[in-house]
Amino acid sequence: ELASCGQILEELLQDDRATAFARPVDPIKDQVPEYSALIEHPMDLGTVRDKFLRGMYATAQELREDVVLVWKNCLVFNGPENELYHDARQLAEHFDAAYAARVKPPLHQGRRYFPQGEACVGQRVRVHWRLDHEWYSARVESVRRDAASGACAYKLVYDM
Repeated sequence: ELASCGQILEELLQDDRATAFARPVDPIKDQVPEYSALIEHPMDLGTVRDKFLRGMYATAQELREDVVLVWKNCLVFNGPENELYHDARQLAEHFDAAYAARVKPPLHQGRRYFPQGEACVGQRVRVHWRLDHEWYSARVESVRRDAASGACAYKLVYDM
């Protein structure tokens, strides 16, 4: 999953609109002295790439959070009248679509059409992932029931 994120990141960096997001904002060089006062946690795609290449991300979600921070910082600092604002929104849409299509979310919360226990094996279900607030379709492959608590753990095969 991290490898997929690295590929998505490289695709983003090839986009001409990503040039402004490929390096840290320099408040003096970029003539935005108020940037440091407004943006508490600066982030850019070049730093994300460096952290990825140095193995500093344990999960795909950690990398995703830094990429989302790039867009958030841009939207906070630049208003809708700024071209960078619109570039960030478009790049964010591209990243989100690629991430949803190629990276399985790490934790789920909520489910639809999900019968309990062994009765659901082979059934199609919908699972909500709390980290990206999306619903994903899957098939229940197997169920493991904890003998002590009776709780079920489901192995799911996601549609990709």
